[in-house]
Amino acid sequence: MNNIPCGVIRDLLPLYTEELCSEESRALVENHLKNCPDCRSVKEGMKKTEPLPVDSGESLKKVKKELRNRRGRVAAMAALLVFVLLVTAFSWYSKPEYYPYSENLLSVRELGDKIEISFTGVARASLETREDPEGGTMAILYAWTSPMDRRSKIDTMTIPKVDALYYCWEAKGENTVLLAGETDAAGMVVLPRLVLGYYVLLALGLGMVSGVLWLLFRKEKAGAVFRQIFFAPVSYLTGHVLIMGFKTLSFDAGRDFMFILAAAGGVYAVLTLLRRELRQRKLDRA
Repeated sequence: MNNIPCGVIRDLLPLYTEELCSEESRALVENHLKNCPDCRSVKEGMKKTEPLPVDSGESLKKVKKELRNRRGRVAAMAALLVFVLLVTAFSWYSKPEYYPYSENLLSVRELGDKIEISFTGVARASLETREDPEGGTMAILYAWTSPMDRRSKIDTMTIPKVDALYYCWEAKGENTVLLAGETDAAGMVVLPRLVLGYYVLLALGLGMVSGVLWLLFRKEKAGAVFRQIFFAPVSYLTGHVLIMGFKTLSFDAGRDFMFILAAAGGVYAVLTLLRRELRQRKLDRA
């Protein structure tokens, strides 16, 4: 048996190491290895093939988790877009349309320490009280309708007596009429609020600065911070366009500003989620 060539034994060694040979071949190889140091050295250098690892299901769990996260992001973005559209639609649907003044629109009657205002075909009315430049108290009356208020109707309004009561509507140039009081209304104009225009300029400035910083530091950790800052003014400007169009003047700046913020918040969230989704897809392709 020891006369078997080493080449034959070495051909059998892989089967011997993997325990795939017959008992006769095993005995033959073992007898040869006892007397052949060269074949023993070859045998010791051979490593038994490690069994393939059994998948415990962790990789599958990770894939399922990522799919859930992706579906969640897509669903969240869709819900946020619907929210932005609803906010925009409601803003336009409830946007005031001020009635121009006419003698048939309303009448005013003083009742002691009160003033009674009677309306004709008016859907909504509100009152704004201010300090008169001469030290007295004046009130500015607005009457409006909107697509949402077509069926609404207000008949009368009673207010405390003031030194001067004006009616105001949205118009260029002269837009006030003195309804009650002794103050001369000649030349008085109620200007629309300018604050929304200031916010637009502030957003433009912040957007340009943060955008430049984002580009400069995009490969560093600070780039992520400047990117999120950049999303804020972009979202605000988008919200402004959705709610106001390209106008910045408003007779009801508080109302319009709240709608702009609501729309901008939805847009900001969409941009953030979209950025995460695009980043994840890039990692998947890598």
